Amino acid sequence: MKVFLTLAMAAAFITGCASIERAQHHSTEQMLAAAGFKILPANTPQRKNSLSKLPPYTISRQIRGDNVYYVYPEREGRLAYIGNQAA
Repeated sequence: MKVFLTLAMAAAFITGCASIERAQHHSTEQMLAAAGFKILPANTPQRKNSLSKLPPYTISRQIRGDNVYYVYPEREGRLAYIGNQAA
């Protein structure tokens, strides 16, 4: 009985942590959108490849020519939030 209770508590804790993490990512995505970041879908092989090289849920600085961009990819690699210095 103690083993079952311990396992049930561990499962509840893990589920709760996952819910909190999802809420934090959603909140960050809302703030990025409000700041002017645009959603860019990974709808080409080149974009999917580029996003797969970046750490998920982390803002990365990218330089293309004279332009600086900030990229926030999601874990699934389906889309990324893209912003410039003004955003």
